[in-house]
Amino acid sequence: MGFISLKSRIKFRGLINVSGFHVDPGFEGHLVYSVYNAGPSSLHIARGDPLFLLWLSKLEGEVDTDYSYGPKFPQSEISNKLVSEMAREVQSVDNLAKHVQRLEGRLNFTWFLATAITTALILLFTIIAAAPDAALENILNFFRNDT
Repeated sequence: MGFISLKSRIKFRGLINVSGFHVDPGFEGHLVYSVYNAGPSSLHIARGDPLFLLWLSKLEGEVDTDYSYGPKFPQSEISNKLVSEMAREVQSVDNLAKHVQRLEGRLNFTWFLATAITTALILLFTIIAAAPDAALENILNFFRNDT
């Protein structure tokens, strides 16, 4: 039986385990270990980086349960299906922060536009309210004659 864990240096940067902490007795093949970046920034890791610790323990006696799950055992490769499921966008803290930043930009532009339109309308109504009645009559006649 084995117990698997992330090394502290990568754990403290925000990487957390999401796939379990043990290796079944009698497991053969490549271990597939899922992690999630809950940190504030992207993490770049390369194949072969020392990221994990694995403690193996010898069991005294036979294991009662058969841990071989059909075609997945032994695992000699990572399946295309598993890779495809991981290929979608992950909503990490970093991705969400970038999304919020884009939305803030749109909101700021919308506020600017709404303020400009409101200011223009207030200015227009102020001019109309301050204009002499004769000037307003001339403006209305101008529009009446156009139609």
